[in-house]
Amino acid sequence: MTRAEQPRVVDPPTGATDEALAADSRDRARGALLQVPALRRLWEAHFTSGIGDALALLVLVLLTVQTALHVPSSGEPLFGGEYRGLALAVTAAFAVRLLGTGLAGVLLLGPLAGLLAPSGPLDRRWTMIGADGLRAALLIVAPLWIDWVPDSAYVYVLATIFVTSVAERVWVACRDSVAPALLPPPPPEGAAIRPLPDHHDALRRLWLRGGYLALPVAAVTLVAAGLVSNLLATGIDWFDTHQAALASYVAAGYFAAAISVLYFLRLPATEGRRPLSPLEGLRRPAAGTKPDKGRTGAIPVLVLGSATVAAGIAAAAALGVLRVAELGGGPVSFGLLTLGLTGGVVAGVRLAPSTLPALSRRRLFALAIALTGLGLFGVGLISDAATVLFTAAATGVLAGIAARTGHTLLDQETEEFRRPQLTQHLHAVVRLSVALALLVTPLAAALIGPHRVARGDFVLDHGGAAYTLTVVGVLLLPVAAIVLGRTDDRRGVPLRKDLVTAVGGGSEPVGAQAEQGFFIAVEGGDGAGKSTQVEALAEWIRSKGHEVVVTREPGATPIGQRLRGILLDVASDSLSHQAEALLYAADRAEHVQSVITPALERGAVVITDRYVDSSVAYQGAGRDLSSVEVSRISRWATGGLVPHLTVLLDVSPETARERFTEAPDRLESEPSEFHLRVRGGFLALAAADPARYLVIDAGQDAESVTMAARHRLDQMLPLSEAEIQAREEARRKAEEEARRLAEEERKRKEEEARLERERQEEEARLERERQEEEARLERERQEELARQQAEEAERRRREEEERARMEEARLAEEARLREEEAARVAEEQRQRREAEERLRREEEERRRREAEEETRLRAEAEERRRERQRKAEEALLRAEEARAAAADNETTAQIPHAYPGGPGAEDPSASSRSDNEETTSLPRVEEETSVLPRIDDETAVLPRPDDPGAADDTRQLPVIGDEEPAARRGRPSWAEETPLDDVPTLADELLGPRPGDEDGEDDGKRRR
Repeated sequence: MTRAEQPRVVDPPTGATDEALAADSRDRARGALLQVPALRRLWEAHFTSGIGDALALLVLVLLTVQTALHVPSSGEPLFGGEYRGLALAVTAAFAVRLLGTGLAGVLLLGPLAGLLAPSGPLDRRWTMIGADGLRAALLIVAPLWIDWVPDSAYVYVLATIFVTSVAERVWVACRDSVAPALLPPPPPEGAAIRPLPDHHDALRRLWLRGGYLALPVAAVTLVAAGLVSNLLATGIDWFDTHQAALASYVAAGYFAAAISVLYFLRLPATEGRRPLSPLEGLRRPAAGTKPDKGRTGAIPVLVLGSATVAAGIAAAAALGVLRVAELGGGPVSFGLLTLGLTGGVVAGVRLAPSTLPALSRRRLFALAIALTGLGLFGVGLISDAATVLFTAAATGVLAGIAARTGHTLLDQETEEFRRPQLTQHLHAVVRLSVALALLVTPLAAALIGPHRVARGDFVLDHGGAAYTLTVVGVLLLPVAAIVLGRTDDRRGVPLRKDLVTAVGGGSEPVGAQAEQGFFIAVEGGDGAGKSTQVEALAEWIRSKGHEVVVTREPGATPIGQRLRGILLDVASDSLSHQAEALLYAADRAEHVQSVITPALERGAVVITDRYVDSSVAYQGAGRDLSSVEVSRISRWATGGLVPHLTVLLDVSPETARERFTEAPDRLESEPSEFHLRVRGGFLALAAADPARYLVIDAGQDAESVTMAARHRLDQMLPLSEAEIQAREEARRKAEEEARRLAEEERKRKEEEARLERERQEEEARLERERQEEEARLERERQEELARQQAEEAERRRREEEERARMEEARLAEEARLREEEAARVAEEQRQRREAEERLRREEEERRRREAEEETRLRAEAEERRRERQRKAEEALLRAEEARAAAADNETTAQIPHAYPGGPGAEDPSASSRSDNEETTSLPRVEEETSVLPRIDDETAVLPRPDDPGAADDTRQLPVIGDEEPAARRGRPSWAEETPLDDVPTLADELLGPRPGDEDGEDDGKRRR
């Protein structure tokens, strides 16, 4: 069965075919991973977030320049101002970025991995969303620091750079810990038929590709945002002073887009791989007890060349903002320069396999390093902005070619199972060199500063960035020389000749693989062990059920046998190089037409000992012919037939010569320089198309070489009928085993369910018994409790009765006491009433006596008054008579005198009444004694505060005795006392004292 006829088994959960999952090439392996929906969405989020992070770094560098140029209110600019201050500000920005990356990605990676574990407190999906959200928020605010806090804006921008770098490392740690759980599962039969692909290596390459592609996309976005910002600045002044603001907001939009992808992504809660540090693998892998130097000892030099190229591009990018400022450009020019450098690298990586295919890859690597250095030199010295941008783009392309070529050459230096470790070492060294370049080159530009050099008409007037770039470019030239001197595989052949041949010879013809069967070519120098490996592989492939056709060149056909005799006979040493190449092509044409093509059409596996690559290596590289011409002749002779896999057994000529057991033929007799060129030619062909070549170190034992070849063929060989049946059988057995395990699992679950039911029934029975026992105990407890409660109630009843009885006795005693008290009080009240009554009677008696006495006294007083009045009347009468006598003496008229008791005398009372009628009588003022109201009730008794127990005793209020006479009303306070108060008045003389006056000596005071 041919490869085209074989069924393509599809993995339902992922939609990836088994052919793609076989990962027989890196591109197909990455494509297979992207067929997994969850993994594809994670890659989309990674790519989008990577673009946002790269754009954020570019924007923050521009904001660093803007804030560094601001003159604060103190008048002293940052770092002293001018060019050196600006370069130091850029250096600080990159230092803060690297500090955050190293802190979160290296020093704190272990604790961070623990936090992000499934058992940790942080959810990986929400942590990634939070990191993107934080960066988006910071980029929205970043352009506004210059407006809010202009004097401290630079510090805030540095803080933003630090936080974004830490967030980026946290995001990557989350991605690395969760991505392995999203890889497609192995097929049901496992590795029974073919080995499982290394998805982890393909996943690592997928992340790297996304990271590299994000840089030029970010640069394009910066250019577009800058152009739109310039357009807006024509109408809005704010955009004129904030040229990087729009790009910052676009970067925030990228993070928002990544959040929208992550929000709908569902991640499994399984344990993933430990996140790797960016410097993981910095130490070179060891081969035994010593560091691995590779088959040809070129690993250290190749790593050095790749690292210096990466450092050169990083230096140009770090100095880009300063170089653009020297040229008078802005954000758009900075974006274009970054695009030329990073986009050129991506383009160079893509174009490297097809760049000068006839040129040795080792020479191409050294040449690309040298041209990269010249390009950086030109970027530094050229004064025209457009030419600088074009040169930067060309330099990026050359750097990409150097990077791809160096990586391919490194893959050739070690075995396939060691390549991941070597690649990890390369990436760690490259990251470290890039970090050093980002720090050292802006600092060097600050130290150098702007200078003007004039020598006649020749004038150099550049800043420190330009001079630093020229120094970096010059330093790459000796690195290129070292690489060429240590790795040149065409010693003795001038580089100029190779270049002319590679450039003028055109491109190598493109071949095509057969659609049926499987074609394997085993190549290598003489003594590499090709025949041994061909036989071993053929036997192994036959055991898998394939039809295997073993052939060789030259000599696989009758005509080929005769040609082989001519070509390998030492007597044919005079054969020209062109004739030799044509004879090999003639043998190959017959070989393909009569042996290889019919076998492939039958679906057989053809293994040939040497093919077209031997002619290109021996006649092209060894005989110093044009490899392109030799390849064209062979392609024309074979109809463009290309093997599906070329196994290149690489061995040094010295080791190969030690294996010769027979007399060497014409080619084996060539000197070591020839075989070194042949070896270099084979390695150059493998480097030009690494996907089709498997380079194996043939210096190992034969079994190890066979195992390495079988490992690759296991991934690429089509399945034979026997293997398909075996796969189906294995799948059937796996399914049966799965069904058996499922049945056992079902039975186990049923048994567990039965046991669980029995256990539950037993537990239910025990529970019932326990409940019954508890119920019995509860009843007994309740009965005991009821009994105790009854006893308690009885005790309480008796206590209540006792208390009631005692209370009744107490109340009766209190009632008796109250009755006695009441009787006592009643008796006291009776006695008091009797006493009061007696006192009242005595008082009434006294008052009666006093009244009688007063009446008597009043009568006596009245009598005395009347007597005095009589005497006064008599005095008046006598005075009148005297007056009348005096008048009579004057008029002879005499007033008759009435004498009391005399004859003819008038009644004195009548005379008195006559006088009273003529005399004005004064009103009598009778003084009454104020009498207090009588209190008939009991005296109010207040409780004694000092004797709480004598609350029933009362304190009697003093009783006002009636025996005390009422006080006579005194003089009012407003009346004034005068000396005349005591002088008797005429009324006193005439009328006498008032009633109640006992004698006349106090009359004046009483009147007062």
